[in-house]
Amino acid sequence: MSGIRRTWLVMVGVLWVALAGGALGAQAVADGALSLEATATNCLQPDGEPYEQDGNVYQKIKNVCTTRVAVEWTVETYNFGVQSTPIGTPRTGTVVIEPGKTYTLCSPKPTTPGRYCFRFKIKNFDKTKPFDWFTRWLNNIVVAAVRGGGKSGTFGVGGSGLITSDVYLAQSGTVPPGWFLSLSTNYVPAADFPATVSYTIFAPANAPRGQRAVFLIEGYDAETGDQVGDATIQATLDVLPVEPLEVQLGKQASGRAPAVSGAAESDLSASDGEPGVVLTWAEEQLELSAVTGRTYLLAWQPSERFEANPKAVFEVLGPDGWSEIGTERNRPRMAQLGAAMVKWDTSELDAGLYTVRVTMVDDQGQKVSATRQIQVAKRPTSVAEGFLFGENLSVDGSASFDPDGEIVEWHWDFGDGKTADGPQAFHTFADASQSYPVTLTVTDGDGFETDAYCLADLAKGAFVCAATCGCASMDIKCEGDGPSGIPMPWMPAGSNTTLGPVNTIPQPPGSQPGPFSLIYNFEVVATLTPGSDPALCSSHQWAKGTTTAGGGTGHKTDPDGNEYPASGDALGDDNYTGNSSVQTSGGGTIRWVDGPGFGDPAAGTGLTPGQVAAGPVSMVASFFAMVTGPAGTCSCSWDVEMKVNADGSVATPPTLKNESCS
Repeated sequence: MSGIRRTWLVMVGVLWVALAGGALGAQAVADGALSLEATATNCLQPDGEPYEQDGNVYQKIKNVCTTRVAVEWTVETYNFGVQSTPIGTPRTGTVVIEPGKTYTLCSPKPTTPGRYCFRFKIKNFDKTKPFDWFTRWLNNIVVAAVRGGGKSGTFGVGGSGLITSDVYLAQSGTVPPGWFLSLSTNYVPAADFPATVSYTIFAPANAPRGQRAVFLIEGYDAETGDQVGDATIQATLDVLPVEPLEVQLGKQASGRAPAVSGAAESDLSASDGEPGVVLTWAEEQLELSAVTGRTYLLAWQPSERFEANPKAVFEVLGPDGWSEIGTERNRPRMAQLGAAMVKWDTSELDAGLYTVRVTMVDDQGQKVSATRQIQVAKRPTSVAEGFLFGENLSVDGSASFDPDGEIVEWHWDFGDGKTADGPQAFHTFADASQSYPVTLTVTDGDGFETDAYCLADLAKGAFVCAATCGCASMDIKCEGDGPSGIPMPWMPAGSNTTLGPVNTIPQPPGSQPGPFSLIYNFEVVATLTPGSDPALCSSHQWAKGTTTAGGGTGHKTDPDGNEYPASGDALGDDNYTGNSSVQTSGGGTIRWVDGPGFGDPAAGTGLTPGQVAAGPVSMVASFFAMVTGPAGTCSCSWDVEMKVNADGSVATPPTLKNESCS
């Protein structure tokens, strides 16, 4: 997880229950002329049609290639019908699928009663493969028919924004004798979008109990004749209600608490005498006394009562009162350590002082809260212009500006080891046959920086500021590769740039009180193509893995609660999508640090002697990282392993191995 730690769940005494249920078949509908099905050269293909079960909708995605493939997915919800109106905010996510394997994408249906359809959009995360994608629709409802009578309802046509022409409706499929469906209209003008069409289903008086009829309503573009969507109505006689089976699963999590280096504790305390909550944010922004863009709010409650299953709600006070920051989906819990976090995007907020509140709730419903005032600032905008004549370059950055203050510093890097300061500069290159990346860094009065990336191509006599990004190479820095370029906030001062293994478990574990750490620190470094703007590249890291600690076993878990065991067919979202306390871009690179394992030395948390004695303590994990832009893509795969026996002896020291980059 970008900015903090990933969540590894350790299952202790859990009853694993598999619920069997029938899946309702669905029709797959293309997006008309907009649709592009997977071809023989593409990696991503649908493995069957989408379906719904147990309050969720599913689409199986198969990777038919011989390498890992990173996937971006979107599930959009619409009113039931033919290209009907969208509802709510689409759900999005990423996953990496192993070669030749299939991943089942699961998304919950809306909790509000209604009739819905769903559109699955699946595409390759690699920006150099823009045609590797497909879409599928899950668009059906179930109705109870009336023997010898009619059953009426409605569905929507148009409103999705994907079609703009008139639509005519047709029926297809085979139904039992005596059944038929009547529509209020078979033609819907585009001017009426979103339109409502009524239907009535008639069942014969002699139809047997339980008989089913499936009506497929197809929509066609009145201008081109292309099919643009369909809707399925499944009618059944004498439907009996089925009570849902409720199963309670208890989970206990084990992972790394977020770093609180530089944190300032709230001066509030819980009313029942419990210690107050520590509420802080990314360390480098804390030092600047302001946050900007995306940041991570961290909540920490050290009392034991919050260790079992802490929940946290983060809120910000605005003109209309308190509003929630993020959702349960992006507030993963790090249960054993009593910590929680949320990603806060302040980019749409005006600069100013904001009051933020966090409320933590334990399993018994007891609450403790804290508030802090946080200064939100705006980053400056860096604008570079220039003129190249021969080996001489004249540059001007005076068009740069700061939305909530002033630019106080301009710094030019000409890519040949030479630099200059000030809004304007003049430089002479030594070799007229080369190309040089030129970077302008502007700094505002709050201390925030922004870069502009340009390329001086002397052979062509062109000076162009970046409108693209690409990755040239990627590497995983580990033990023996020197210090990291980013301080690791979970490590104490003096060792927070040291890469490689960390093991503080004594032998025997009971000889010291703990807490103990078992970690492997590494840094991912992507080198960009000359003149690239990192903001135009996408970065990400994924992981799968299995841990044991305290006698329990658990797996890598994403913000949706999906588990990714070490032996699984997919790697779950590990984030690292933009600058934060553990990720940075600049100087022609995008880089981030991570330290999977157990414990947080800087925060003084980790394994207890009892957890080690119940051992072994182990982790087997696999990682995949990608930085991609239209001008190039890089990726790396690697594994991390560690194991310490119950007596503290090391069976497998924390190790990074099997690194492979392309």
